[in-house]
Parts: sequence; C-alpha cells; structure tokens
Amino acid sequence: MAQLLGARTEQAVVIETDKFYQFLVHPIDPSTPEADTQNHAVLRAFLATAQSFSNDGYDVIVEGVIGPWWLDLIKTCLPDGFNYVLLHAALDVLSRRVSARNRASAIHTRAEAVQIMHEKFDALTGFDAHTIHTDDLTPGQIVEQITARRIAGALRITG
Repeated sequence: MAQLLGARTEQAVVIETDKFYQFLVHPIDPSTPEADTQNHAVLRAFLATAQSFSNDGYDVIVEGVIGPWWLDLIKTCLPDGFNYVLLHAALDVLSRRVSARNRASAIHTRAEAVQIMHEKFDALTGFDAHTIHTDDLTPGQIVEQITARRIAGALRITG
C-alpha cells in the first residue's frame, strides 16, 4: 500500500522500517521487552530519515509496525505533525499475509511475534479515526480510504 500511496504524488519516498532492523548486526526480536532500547534507536533513525526527506520537499510515507505507544517519541522527532493510519486485520488474515510476505522477502516474521503485536493493536482504544479494517479490502481500496481520510484531516496527529 505504501508504494501505491507514493505513486499518487510527484515526489514521494517510502521508508520501510523493517530495512532499518537489517542494519543491526545482532538484532533483538523487536516484539520483545528486551528490544526497547534497540527499537528506540531504530525509530529515531527512520524518523530522522523521514524528516530529512520532508525538509527537501518529499511526501514521506513511513511503512511498518509503528504502534501508538511510540507517538510521544514521534512527536518529538516530527514536531510539525504527521498523518497516522493503522491498518487492522483479523489474526488469521494477518497470519496469511505475513506468511506470504515471508516467502517473498528476506525479512521473516515469527508467528509468535505476529500474535503478540496483533494482541497489542487489537487492545487499542481511541484510534478509530486512524484505523482501517482491511480484511475484505483490496490494496487499491485501502489506498482510497487512506487518501480520503488524509484529505479530510482525520489522520493528522499534532504535537
């Protein structure tokens, strides 16, 4: 979806957060509490990259598992505000998608990590305006919903 969204603008950059974990020589599973320091470092690194591109006039799309528990830190790195969307799917749908991605990618996600993160996102409250339920939607339909909500200002998070 990030690439489809980026294709809608003249000057876009898509930052895939998973790639930043590849820089780590000895990564810790980011879904575990032991990874907190690592995750903060990775978050600050991709946000600095996002800010740099934004400063040069690019429309920046950051794609990854970025829970709202990171919003306070994100606000300090991107003080002018940003759009935030949560793509939600049922666990079985998400598991199938991750399994397909694992077959097609060098980045592999463990089933346990998928379940842990799904539980964290499933327990969220207060983010209905930012959440798109994707179970029965095509990538194009998801991009349409993101675009409509962004234009309406429904995805905006400010400091």
